Amino acid sequence: MVSAVQDEVRGFGFPMTEEELEKVNAFRERQVGRPENERTPLTESPGLRFLNYGKNKEGYWTHDMFAAQVAELLDCIEVLCPGHQIVLEVDWSQGHAKKMPQGLYATEVNLHPGGEKEKKGIMRATDITAECLKSGEADGTATALLKVGDVHHFVFGDRDRVNPHDAEKCKLVVEKKHVGELKGLRQILWERGLWQPQEQEKLTLEKGRARLTLCSDFTNEPSALQYMLAERGHLLVMTPKAHPELAGKGIEHSWGKAKRDFRQLNDCVAKHVHANVVKAFESIDLARVCRFARRNRE
Repeated sequence: MVSAVQDEVRGFGFPMTEEELEKVNAFRERQVGRPENERTPLTESPGLRFLNYGKNKEGYWTHDMFAAQVAELLDCIEVLCPGHQIVLEVDWSQGHAKKMPQGLYATEVNLHPGGEKEKKGIMRATDITAECLKSGEADGTATALLKVGDVHHFVFGDRDRVNPHDAEKCKLVVEKKHVGELKGLRQILWERGLWQPQEQEKLTLEKGRARLTLCSDFTNEPSALQYMLAERGHLLVMTPKAHPELAGKGIEHSWGKAKRDFRQLNDCVAKHVHANVVKAFESIDLARVCRFARRNRE
């Protein structure tokens, strides 16, 4: 399996010279001693990464592997192109859109209180702004229990009031076991003034999640990869769903060209697979990458 990047400056796989690698490794060496930024020397460009995948081999491609590749690539570009902001385009493949731990994601919230905290996790508390009390055309500012500047917690505390619907019908609330449990959509929206008990028949799980998603803190919640790039001053763009051909400066066209060349080169000898894959990439030069990128824009 191969993970690669391409652009219209260096082409496919972000090729680097030995001198450039030395320059990048000198930068990475200066990070030694910082546990959160531990870096090992690079022996080749991180723009092209191979994985001998399988349960009994090197495992399977994950978000953590891709994030490590991106972090190394950022080091290279920041050293070789100082002062530039990087925009990384990715599709919605496995691992690209992994959620932030304890992130604000409406799809993780049940309609009713409770749920498996170990499985779903506990969303972090968020500071309430005026836009957090609005959802599309709905404005809960006048009826919200929370005020601008308050902190919204998503786990019941001793002083939290329970919305009348759940207080009447939810077993956890009736048995006074709700403290420490996850709040449901009805409770969260009620606290934000975006749902009232008389609307109980109208608020389904789908509608409740859609309404919460439109609150600014949920709308602007980044993915794990977006957060990582933003921390370093760069951007991540997710290309349109169901259109992977639009990702990354025409990289899907490069994959197609490489696969066609590989089939023509393949001699069906297992130990030659890696060499044949590398050889298949030789035809993807910078001029071809630029043509593929132009095709994407068109």
